Amino acid sequence: MSGSGINVEGVGSGDDHDSNEDQEPPRKTYHRHTTQQIQVLESFFKEFPHSADKQRNDLRTQLGLESRQIKFWFYNRWTQMKTQSERHEDVMLKQEHNRIRSENKMLKEAMRNPLSTTCGSSEAMTSVGCGGIDFEIERLKLENAQLKDEFNHVDRIFLLASRFLGFAL
Repeated sequence: MSGSGINVEGVGSGDDHDSNEDQEPPRKTYHRHTTQQIQVLESFFKEFPHSADKQRNDLRTQLGLESRQIKFWFYNRWTQMKTQSERHEDVMLKQEHNRIRSENKMLKEAMRNPLSTTCGSSEAMTSVGCGGIDFEIERLKLENAQLKDEFNHVDRIFLLASRFLGFAL
């Protein structure tokens, strides 16, 4: 078959007709849809992406195509949509991957070179160093919150015990 869409089943030299074993199997004819058929198929597909057999039969009659042609067109269109969707998803995933990779690289660099933003120098993270003060403050805040929770818990137990024993507060 050539690119022109012409059926070339019977084309060959006169010698080919003598021997059936050397012949290739006949090729199928190729049908290219008209611009109008494609427009109708596209608009129908947009309106009814999951069309029923009856709808496709109506479309077949309207366009003068075979059922298989309609069926394959819809199948190919779905495949095309899926491929486009997967490509878009791949692009989004690659962007996300690059963003995370860049963030990971920055975090690794920050861990290798802890540079205090308030001091402007690279100091070890100690409780005395500039970066260490921030760390110590956060640790103390956490400890303070834990102590408050314990105090509230003890206070509730004391209140319940005093009620049980009959003490007035």
